[in-house]
Amino acid sequence: GLSALWHVTSTWGQATLTGKQVKVGANQWLTLPLPVMQTQVALLWQKQKNQQWQVTLQQAQASSKWLNVSSQGTFRFLPSAWQRGQLSLHSKIVATHFDQAKRYYLPLSHLSAHARAFMEQALYRVPKMTLEVNVNGQLNRFPYQYGGGQATIGFDIPQIDTHPYPGWPLFQHVAVKGKY
Repeated sequence: GLSALWHVTSTWGQATLTGKQVKVGANQWLTLPLPVMQTQVALLWQKQKNQQWQVTLQQAQASSKWLNVSSQGTFRFLPSAWQRGQLSLHSKIVATHFDQAKRYYLPLSHLSAHARAFMEQALYRVPKMTLEVNVNGQLNRFPYQYGGGQATIGFDIPQIDTHPYPGWPLFQHVAVKGKY
């Protein structure tokens, strides 16, 4: 079940959401309801002396048998110009046991036969994958190709064993790291 705690005044507020054994409903990406073992979100907002507001995501976490997601960050803005607000956000996703994940995620029917074979041969056999997203800058300048902030996406797959395409060789113990 879920429980929530709210406290709100004209200059600040706090919200906490806690959940155990929650199911996220099936949709276009989830073929079955996804069981979430534990989730917790803690949010704080406060009006600053310069009339700016600061919203702080102190903690956002969710975990299932094969997926752990966590985020934290801040957003500072003037209500009249929130698009120019300053965002700082860090999120991390760690996925394991993809053999269990395929029961819930990605209905493979819309993928080509080769893509489905790759998913079966490589991704579902990956023991662990980590994805990190960092955003720091003015919201209206995202994705920051012309300055005003920085956004990075990093991923780490410590080991893949795959035969990606018929006629290709077998790749074993391949590590993949990337940063965009």
